[in-house]
Amino acid sequence: MHAFRFPPLTRADLAQMHRWLVAPHVAAWWGAPPSLADVEKEYGEYVDAVEPIHAHLVVCDGIAIGHAQWMQYADYAWYARVLGIEDLRAANCDVFIGEVDWIHRGVGSAMVARYVEDVVFADARVSRCYIDPDARNAIAIRAYEKAGFRFVRDVADDGEGNSVRLMEKEREIAL
Repeated sequence: MHAFRFPPLTRADLAQMHRWLVAPHVAAWWGAPPSLADVEKEYGEYVDAVEPIHAHLVVCDGIAIGHAQWMQYADYAWYARVLGIEDLRAANCDVFIGEVDWIHRGVGSAMVARYVEDVVFADARVSRCYIDPDARNAIAIRAYEKAGFRFVRDVADDGEGNSVRLMEKEREIAL
């Protein structure tokens, strides 16, 4: 069993984020590889709370292996409309394993389950969390199913031209 921690992302982590985001196994699903300046701008806004996205490192067994972030749909109602989500108190999360030596080792589902339970659901306002992987990303979809997410619907266009599989996980225990 792996031990996970999710420390908040800091500006000191942005070069590491850039290295991960340009890695082929991440860029294949996360988008075109950004420049370091692009990463510093986008993720710097999360670090500085300019954007209401809660960004974290994923540390597994003492090693920083990836990234996780979440937001509440109340702050991005336009995106909730695109996905057909009515409950604006619900959250959305995004994750990736950046270290190539850690992919396909069975840590993804445990990582996602721990992040949602320990971080996303730590916010008492959030009773359900959605994740929306690229509909072609069968490996991620299977990991999310193992982490307790269930299929809601396929969305043909996520607002950026991507077909996504909308999946949902509900809080198991009320706070």
